[in-house]
Amino acid sequence: MIYNVMRKCYYQILKYRENFEQWKYQNRVSKNDVVFLEKVKVDCKSNLEGMNTIGGNSCLRNVNIGYGTYLGADCYFEGTDIGKFCSIANNVRIVAGNHPIKKFVSTHPAFYSKMMEERFGYVHEQLYNEFKFVDIKRKKFVDIGNDVWIGAGVTIMEGIRIGDGAVIAANAVVTKDVKPYEIVGGIPAKHIKNRFTEDEVLFLKEFKWWNRDVKWIKENALAFSDIERFMRENG
Repeated sequence: MIYNVMRKCYYQILKYRENFEQWKYQNRVSKNDVVFLEKVKVDCKSNLEGMNTIGGNSCLRNVNIGYGTYLGADCYFEGTDIGKFCSIANNVRIVAGNHPIKKFVSTHPAFYSKMMEERFGYVHEQLYNEFKFVDIKRKKFVDIGNDVWIGAGVTIMEGIRIGDGAVIAANAVVTKDVKPYEIVGGIPAKHIKNRFTEDEVLFLKEFKWWNRDVKWIKENALAFSDIERFMRENG
């Protein structure tokens, strides 16, 4: 009887939380040229800088999104900082939390965690650090740089840093940091090649074009089609 009452209350809280997130999303539609497609959920800790589009059925929890970045449909991001001008395709997800695979008989958190994230547990002390790669102070799992392209179906594990200008191939599982302007793919994701030469990467890292004002970017947009021209005109 008591369990049924608690269970009912739990689902009422989830329903209230869902309604609050939906209201939050509706309240942000007209601000900063941010467009949310249908059934998007955004919590009160998330912030979108402007000129963003969030695809349908996506969920954002404690996420910061830079100017010009867009997300496709069915994305799930939690505890993530995303830079400016990123292109993120459909069904990209952040995976937070680890389970022990050595020594422990079971991988279920009931046997090693006192956080009771699944609503029950059998231990009274934390026996395994399931969020050891999380930035506790900022409560962030993943950092994604500027001008990053992430293909459809990509999974990013917690504690990952993706550098500026990187490219993640579709369906990759990212388990290690990705360097600036590096292209990776596969399960787990591995180095494929670099987008530019070392000198070109160094120039772009120092120049940080994404921090220029929109007027400058518009006036120099044609130069973006050729890295050599871009460096020549801005060197």
